[in-house]
Amino acid sequence: FVDPVEEALDQGVAAGVIELSGERVRFTHPLLASIHYEHAPLAQQRRLHSKLSEIADTLEERARHLALASSGPDEEVARRLDRAAGDAAHRGAHDAAAELCDLAARLTPAQADRGNRLISGAEYHRRAGNLTAAADHARGVLETAGQPAVRTRALAVLGAVAGDTEGTDAAAALYREGLRERGAPCELRADLHQKLGWISLLTADGRRAEQHARAMLRLSEGGQPAVEAEAAATLSLAIAARGQPVRHDLLRRALAAEVGGSSERPWAWAETSPTVFEGLVLLWAGELELARRPLERVYRGAIESGDAWVEMHALAYLSSLETSLGRPAAGLALALRYLELASGADQDAQRAGALWPLAVAAGWLGRAQQ
Repeated sequence: FVDPVEEALDQGVAAGVIELSGERVRFTHPLLASIHYEHAPLAQQRRLHSKLSEIADTLEERARHLALASSGPDEEVARRLDRAAGDAAHRGAHDAAAELCDLAARLTPAQADRGNRLISGAEYHRRAGNLTAAADHARGVLETAGQPAVRTRALAVLGAVAGDTEGTDAAAALYREGLRERGAPCELRADLHQKLGWISLLTADGRRAEQHARAMLRLSEGGQPAVEAEAAATLSLAIAARGQPVRHDLLRRALAAEVGGSSERPWAWAETSPTVFEGLVLLWAGELELARRPLERVYRGAIESGDAWVEMHALAYLSSLETSLGRPAAGLALALRYLELASGADQDAQRAGALWPLAVAAGWLGRAQQ
């Protein structure tokens, strides 16, 4: 007796179409797999994805297959996609997180929940450098959403995109518009004050930066520990930027309440975490060796999670640190790595950001032309 399945497998192997690896059967080329998949009836494709959702290795793969097995809106599947998006964001895979949020939005029955998931996708698209997709999502949400929280997040996304493409004035105008949304939660208003405070620091307005940081701290008190931690760290940075002594009490308060990652709050900037600000405060205050430990911790965390966005910011500060310590060659190497990542992200704002530590290090090395 010849088993027809084994005979078919033998023929496939002999023809070079499939290969066997233990109990697994694989096509020798993705195109061969796609041909069979595309010609299968839709019902058969869904049954295949349903089966794969039960045996796939990761939460992300299982959720993706479950979405592709669905024939219409399904809140339970959308919730699983939400969790998978959070996992992907936590490991720095913002492209994947955005795609999973988009899938979740399409499968969401309720309009209110759909808006939340669409804007989460927009926030992840922005983190991944997909600025056009981020802006399109945010504008679409603004046209349809009535919830103040969703509208505020949409305006924050548009502000961040404007900051990367148009400049700080356009970004600040959109953040201020977000603050005018009545009924927005305190944590989102606090986040907008942080973003406005950061813009004030970039434009050398330390007094206004401190005002925004104090507003952020007032809004965060008694709320989520992560938001309060970021507020305390932001205030310590604003005070240091004005040439005042380092507020170690604020830094300790921030670090004691800090929680890992921002995957549960997609609108929060991971590059403005308390640990980042600890390093930056100490760097600006001239406490260079003390600044090294938190900045290197941020850098290692970004490498481990694959978060290129945070890695770029850590490289900028570490480059400045090395140059300030009289090691401009090390500073130059770190700045060149930042420029390499920024060029790969295809974002003019990040490429411009990479040029200042590069220019400072090159100047110390006597390479004025570079």
